Amino acid sequence: MGRHHNPHESSEFKRHFESKIPERKLLLAVLKRAVLDFLSADQSTRAEASDWIFRDDGKQQFTISWICEQLELDRDQLLKQIKQLSADRQRAGLTLSAELRHLN
Repeated sequence: MGRHHNPHESSEFKRHFESKIPERKLLLAVLKRAVLDFLSADQSTRAEASDWIFRDDGKQQFTISWICEQLELDRDQLLKQIKQLSADRQRAGLTLSAELRHLN
């Protein structure tokens, strides 16, 4: 059984999630909540998060595109990592707390 890729191990990801700037931390918290909700067992919560994460609303404030721009994150790469995290979690049956523990 091979080791699955953890997108949180990349230096870019760590650099963004280890920031101490309050506004940046707030935007990161919004992203983290969206990912947690997307990985939720509750179908309604998961559907709402999926709609917000994968909807392309341009650069309107507080959309995922706008947040990624503010945080200098590549939106397409982030979406790819979120999809991979979901697939890995489903495949391996991992717990959410273990996957996102390092974000705290």
